[in-house]
Amino acid sequence: MISVATAIPVVAYVLLPFCVLQIAWSVRADKRRLGERVECFLRPYRLQFFGVMLVTPILIGLNFFREFDAYVRIAICGVGVLGFYIAFHDMLYARMGGLYENGLIWHGSRILFDELDFIERPDPYTLVFQLRDRTRLTSVFGDSAAADRVASRAERVKASE
Repeated sequence: MISVATAIPVVAYVLLPFCVLQIAWSVRADKRRLGERVECFLRPYRLQFFGVMLVTPILIGLNFFREFDAYVRIAICGVGVLGFYIAFHDMLYARMGGLYENGLIWHGSRILFDELDFIERPDPYTLVFQLRDRTRLTSVFGDSAAADRVASRAERVKASE
């Protein structure tokens, strides 16, 4: 019979491949919905996320070598799974960053222009997207020309609805 002390990290290890599959499915669906990339906004590839993906299984594995309370085990495994999920998500979406026919991917956030309610422009470098579900996403660009291109593309797509 498997004890609770063993079951918690085993469940966490089982969740890691499901995280990979869920993120890969989301990326595939987003690529289909966004259309072709019009402009690339790639961020530098960050090795710390690769490091986090390597360390989180080790963190979960600590439960096999140390005696922890059940709540501490759940917390450690939860942090491990969540860290793995965030790191893998950011690695994949960093490669996809850019302006697309139907939306924008910026620092891991996906914005579909047909879900936009309105866009605010607090300064030349910043766009605040208000979605129909009342979510507000802020994007700060390195130059005002990029913000102009994104805003004009969003307005064009929104106007064509």
